Order: sequence, then structure tokens, then C-alpha cells
Amino acid sequence: MTAIDELRRVANNYQIEILTSNLEFPIKTTHGLIEGKAATEQQLLAYQSLFVQEFSLYPPRLIRLVKLKRVVLCDELSFAGQRRNAVPDFGHDTLYLDIVRGVENSLYMRKVLHHDVYHMIDYRDDGRLYNDDRWLLLNPPQFQYSRGGGKSVQDSAETSVLTDKYPGFLNHYSTMGVEEDKAEIFAHMMVEGSYVTRRAARDDVLAAKVERMKELLEKFCPEMNSEFWKKVEKAEQDYQKR
Repeated sequence: MTAIDELRRVANNYQIEILTSNLEFPIKTTHGLIEGKAATEQQLLAYQSLFVQEFSLYPPRLIRLVKLKRVVLCDELSFAGQRRNAVPDFGHDTLYLDIVRGVENSLYMRKVLHHDVYHMIDYRDDGRLYNDDRWLLLNPPQFQYSRGGGKSVQDSAETSVLTDKYPGFLNHYSTMGVEEDKAEIFAHMMVEGSYVTRRAARDDVLAAKVERMKELLEKFCPEMNSEFWKKVEKAEQDYQKR
């Protein structure tokens, strides 16, 4: 089965478009242009198994609820002139993924996918992305997110590295904004759940965030229940055996 065949199967299962060629760039959005170019067949072949494995963890109902209509797999992705590995375009119900930048680090690429899918969940569950009063109450007293947001550290290699340097947060990037904090929690629960569990066992703030994330997800999409997380845990175990 070719890369295109595998992707076509996922597209059919989730009733979305997965675009890899004849891409229309630039795309105008409220906050700037999305630009990129088509990836090669070889690049698609190198990436497709990762995408198929990770995306297939999601319940089909979730994808309908976030109103995702298409995924664009491309190269040299940028938003408002800044290179990005992923861009969720809420206005066009589209998720753009750069399948080349960082492909040598499959763990990172898996996190990127889930991180930006969560941004779409976060936006669709209540129409807000940058505000969550209940989440703010979980943070340590006097803590304030960075005013620069995630875009201010896109070129910092260390920002996404897991560390216990920031109590209540998984990494530096999580401290950039409530939306990034939530997306990082979700992405790591999807990819490195065992690490999150270990950290949460000795970090009450992080533990509260994990429980709140599960609550939010199940409320939004009932299929994302305890059985869903068992499936995710098994996927992590299978991945580690490779």
C-alpha cells in the first residue's frame, strides 16, 4: 500500500480531506498568511505511518465535533512569516502540518500533531482559545503566563524539552499561555502518558491539570473516556517495543 493509499483510508474513515498535492498557497487568514509548498512523494512516505498511527487514535466523533474538514500535509510551512510545524486554521476548518521540518525526531512530530489538534478542540468546546478561568485557578499562586505567547519562542530549541524546572508545568513552552499549557498537557498525555503520570504523582498542580483535561475532553466528546485512555496507553507501550 502506498503512502497515498494509507492516507486515503484515513480520510475515508474520518470523512475528511487529506491534501498532499495541488496545494493552494498562500492562504489568507485574519492574523496573517499561511504559506508552504507540496512535499515530495518520498517525504510523504517517510511521514505517513506516523500520521496514520497517531490520527487513528482519535474517535471519529471528535473530528466531527472540532469541525475539521481537511488536513494539509506540506513542506516549508509558515504563518505570518514565521516557520511553523503546524497551523490550525479555524476559519477554514483546516489543519496544516509540515511533514519535513523535524521529521528526524518522530517523538516531536507526534507531539506536534496532537498539540495542534488540541488547539482545535479547545476552540470548538467553548469558542475561546486564550481564556480559561477555571484552568487559571489550577496554577500556583501569583503565577502569570508570558505575554509573548507561543510565537515568541518558536525559535527556541529548549522551550519544548520536558523538565521539572517549572512546578505545575511540563516545560517552558507550557508557561507561554493557557492555550499552550493545555495543548502541551494533552499532547504529552497522548504520546508520553507514562511520563506525565510520574510527574503528576509528585506535582499536585500537574495532577489537577491532568484530571481537568480528562474531564474537559469527555464532556466535549464522550468517547474520550477511560477506555480511550487505555487505548492510548497501549499505543505508547507498543511504540516503545519497536
